[in-house]
Parts: sequence; C-alpha cells; structure tokens
Amino acid sequence: MIKGLATWIPFAYDARRGETGGTSSARYCYSVWLRHLVALRDAGVVRRFASIAELGPGDSLGIGLAAMLCGADRLQALDVVPYANAEVNIGVLAQLAELVRRQVPIPGDDEFPGVVPRLPDYRFPRGILGDVPTDESGLADRLALIEKALRAEPSRLTVTYRVPWNSRTLTIGEPVDLLYSQAVLEHVNEPEAAYQAMARWVVPGGAMSHVIDLRSHRLTPGWDGHLQYSSTVWRLVKGARPYLLNRQSATQHRQWLEASGFRVIREARVHLAPTVASRDLAAPYRHWSEEDRRTASVHFVAVRN
Repeated sequence: MIKGLATWIPFAYDARRGETGGTSSARYCYSVWLRHLVALRDAGVVRRFASIAELGPGDSLGIGLAAMLCGADRLQALDVVPYANAEVNIGVLAQLAELVRRQVPIPGDDEFPGVVPRLPDYRFPRGILGDVPTDESGLADRLALIEKALRAEPSRLTVTYRVPWNSRTLTIGEPVDLLYSQAVLEHVNEPEAAYQAMARWVVPGGAMSHVIDLRSHRLTPGWDGHLQYSSTVWRLVKGARPYLLNRQSATQHRQWLEASGFRVIREARVHLAPTVASRDLAAPYRHWSEEDRRTASVHFVAVRN
C-alpha cells in the first residue's frame, strides 16, 4: 500500500521507468515466439500468419520481430506505456536473426523455468517455417526489410506500434491472422472489453494464443497472496499505476473469451498449491473452484468463429 500511495506523489512515479520483464532479452523473445508457434501447431492451427498483433510487448517488440523473421509480414504492437524504442528493437532484432540463422533449440525450462507454454520437444521447429529463409543471405535480406520498417522507412514489411491502445475505441485497420500475448491479460483493467475488441481485430478463422499469469507478480510472499485484499485496499495498492492486476480467474477469462466469439481448442494450466486459506481470501475469491484456486497460469489457444 505504501508503494501504491507513493505513486500519487508528484514526480515520484513514472510508469516508463524500469523494465517490464523479459523482452529486452533476445533469447527470451525467441523462446516465447517459438513456444507459441509450436503450441499453435500442436493444437491444430497450421497456417501462415502473414499479419500478427501483440498485446503488451513491453521493453522491446522482440517477440513480434522473431515472428517476422519466421515469416510474418505485418506486425501491430499494442501497449499502454511506451517502453520500447527503435534502437533497442534493432539491437534485439540482430540477436534474434543470429539465433534463427543457427537454428538454436528453443530455450527451455532450465533457462526460463517460469515461462509457458511448456513443450514436449524444444528442438528448432524447422518444419513449421515452410519456405522461410534461414540461410545467411535470405536472413540478411529479411533483416534489412524489418530494420527499414522499424525506422519507418519504405519496406514491403510493416511494423506499427500503438501506444496507448484502448479496447473500446481502437481500430487496427486490416484484421490479423494471429493475436497473442505473454503474461499481459492479467494486467488489463477492462478484460471483458478487451476480449470483445480482439474479436474485431482477428479475421474469421484466425487464431489467438494467450498466456495469462495469475500469480501475485511478487507483490506478496505467497503466489496467491494478492487475493487476500478487498477491492478498497487493492485500489490503494494500485495507486496511480496505469495497470496492476485484475485478479480474475482462469475460468472467467475463458468465459469472456468464448462469449466474444472464439472457440477454445487448447487450455493448459500450471498448478501450484495455494498459500492462503480460503477463509482468509477477500469475499469475491472465496467461491472460486478448487481448480481455479490452484491455477498459477493458463495458456489458451482459440480460433475465431
């Protein structure tokens, strides 16, 4: 609460300070993109994603840039705070290109133990990429095109960075083939409206892949400690931050997802033993099912009807 109250002090808090966690690392971005790509394939979504969008890219557009190196032509990145910048993006891009050129195995649980989706096989998924060039010459050409797009120079590839995005009013032009996020939807202030917006942003038959981290994000000693606090206390904890945690269950996220017009074809939960007794939870969370109480994160793959 002290940290939350401090955010109201003039000049003491700026949401752009610090890092959001992860996407300044090329290996992390490479791992996340390829995990989503493999999980989509394993769920039965086998298609070329020419146009993609990402919610909450954070410190860089690295996950989307990995997707572009693997064949996407158009990237739309939607964030609330402008964390990323062109120079950081270009630095991460160069490292990503080297990982793709070498066909490095997907960094797994030993390097990123908390990252999901988890895979049965972390070998480089060459078969998914089709005719995407991974040789030095082909990659150099694609790298140059992506760099031009990042610098807003003429290129047949496009990168659009929209900050801030608003789920109620934003239109993103031509709908995309794939929309994904990595530990973002737990932060959205109006998640139901966000799911409704995503239905407008994805083509019929297009896919979504979302990892939702339902833990306390180190705000409390226990991973589920954030569920102890009433809505009044939580507003004090949040303070003037543009986002924190919406404290919704995995089941509620799925209900919003399906109500917005998507068919869930894969749901994978990661379970942890609760650290807070049910009697000590705030009133809205005492009725959660045992399954939701044990769910630390969930990964949904869904197709738009």
